[in-house]
Amino acid sequence: QREPLLEALTRDHLESLRNGALIAVESSDHHTVKPWFAGRADVSPVVQDFAPEGFTLAGGRTEAIPGQRAAVLVYRHQRHVINVFSWREPGPLSYTDTTLAGYHLLFWRIADVYYCAVSDAGWVELRRLRQLISEAGAEESSGRGS
Repeated sequence: QREPLLEALTRDHLESLRNGALIAVESSDHHTVKPWFAGRADVSPVVQDFAPEGFTLAGGRTEAIPGQRAAVLVYRHQRHVINVFSWREPGPLSYTDTTLAGYHLLFWRIADVYYCAVSDAGWVELRRLRQLISEAGAEESSGRGS
């Protein structure tokens, strides 16, 4: 059951790089990107620009993954594009970080939203972005985020 999702995430990442459909809303401002997802995606992801830490928010788009419309944040890190997919799923996180077709897929969960960063960037970089997004999510849920 997990394989279709892994293949869909990798395929969507590759197609976004090839066909020029990488970004539907182009902005590094979370006040622009986050509201754009309303009515377009089935989740409201944590949206934050981490340019000072080397991860620039380029914008976002939606993708159809098995069963729903995922929100996708697009980050740039040096020469790498990192697509961060987010969606809801019942039950505990059951995905394992993996590499498929030469691309790393790093999974995590914040509250009831699942995330997966897909990129050819290294594991260290992806884990750093996961940490930044998770910290921003904790601030958002505590009411400290803007």
